[in-house]
Amino acid sequence: MADKVVKSVTQVGPDVIITYTDLSTKKVSSLKATDEIATAKLAGSYVQGNQTKGSAFGTSAQTGGETNNSTTIVTPENLTAYYQQAISSKADGYAKIRSSLIAAGLLGKGSKSLSSVQSAWLSVLQGASADGTDPYTYIANIKKQGVGLDTTASQKQNPYSQVNIWDPTKATDYITQLTQSILNREPTEKELTSLQKQLSDAQKKNALNTTYKTDPKTGKVTSTQTGGLDEQQFLTDLLKKSPDYSKIKEAGTTAALQAVQNAAKANGIMLTPEDAASYAERVRNGEKVDEIASTFRKIAAISQPKAVQDLLNTGTDLATIYQPYKAAMAQTLELNPNAIDLTDPALSNAISGDKTMTTYEFQRALRKDNRWQYTNNARSEAADVATQVLKDFGFMG
Repeated sequence: MADKVVKSVTQVGPDVIITYTDLSTKKVSSLKATDEIATAKLAGSYVQGNQTKGSAFGTSAQTGGETNNSTTIVTPENLTAYYQQAISSKADGYAKIRSSLIAAGLLGKGSKSLSSVQSAWLSVLQGASADGTDPYTYIANIKKQGVGLDTTASQKQNPYSQVNIWDPTKATDYITQLTQSILNREPTEKELTSLQKQLSDAQKKNALNTTYKTDPKTGKVTSTQTGGLDEQQFLTDLLKKSPDYSKIKEAGTTAALQAVQNAAKANGIMLTPEDAASYAERVRNGEKVDEIASTFRKIAAISQPKAVQDLLNTGTDLATIYQPYKAAMAQTLELNPNAIDLTDPALSNAISGDKTMTTYEFQRALRKDNRWQYTNNARSEAADVATQVLKDFGFMG
């Protein structure tokens, strides 16, 4: 079935599902596989499309009895075979794996425990995947670094240190993506050169140390890794020293502060400068403005009638609830609607208890407000009344 190419391997509950494309029909299909395939995926021994991705045995794999030394097409039938070369002492390739591990000092000479071979081999597969190389090149690199051979019968494995320096292409791509994420732009040539050098120097100084421990009862070997460099954190710390980052942070703080103040104002909440800054910092640290606005609505609901509380609980801001009354109030009292505070007593009269005024009723009620007498409408109505009185008494024609 070399005309079928694996697209993905996923765990769905107790089942392992292989999704593959039939090259002749272009149809995508799925089938269940064995648990070993989940381990094969962990080892990186499958492909996306037609390109080998971290094949467990470099760029050469056995497919239907033929060796393909270029692009490996992994089919549903041969996928399990990758890891099976290390899960059975009778499987093809097991002897080569075991001897390679022993030669590199990663496995004791006297080790005959199948679980020890599996554990050491899987560690190699994971290390090779991290380095972007095939397992046997990875083992050869370990051997070159002077790891001694284990000639004791105790199966104790030698600790070793590994310096992982990224190649220029990988470093450039990673630095570019991180700079775009943090500074919202691509790095300059000067920045790129400087960051690459600092990264390389730091990787040289921070070797990854691996030690091994063998269980005396089962012979199972477990490894522990210490040291190494967190490249993302290292580069992030350097990029945050850029003047551009300070500007972005300042702009972000200003935007967060404005968003918090708007949310508070929309619910009639008066914030002190300290409170506003505290809420803005929470937004800068990842909390959503909607979550803070929800807190403001809960505070606002305390002093509101039940009808308003119910609306606030649905996520409606106080300003939205009273918007029709604010508009009527602005028109009747000839006020700037933006100058009307949600705490204005006149607004509170619009909705009280179980009584909700219509806008007409509200406008009539506003005529009793002390501010009404100073409006042009009030003066006009007063003049009209005076004129009518004069007419009634015959002083005007």
